[in-house]
Amino acid sequence: MGNQFVKTFSVARIGRIAGVTGAVVGTFIDAYGVYKGTTTLGQAGENGVFTAIGIWGGPVGAVISVGYFGLNAFYPYPFGQGILT
Repeated sequence: MGNQFVKTFSVARIGRIAGVTGAVVGTFIDAYGVYKGTTTLGQAGENGVFTAIGIWGGPVGAVISVGYFGLNAFYPYPFGQGILT
């Protein structure tokens, strides 16, 4: 007789859903930035490449993508749009 009242969840599933949601939101933010002129097409393209690496690159791709976006948050492009600026 097991405990039928305990719900289980997969941390990997939650992480995947959060990652894909973040990728979609980030892509829309980049597209809006290109439209408004606050983001260049090159920046949006670079972010898109690292997003794709993170989604389809497996665990290694996820590490590379998180590293890129983490560094980009604290050491941004020359426009001063980072977390610390």
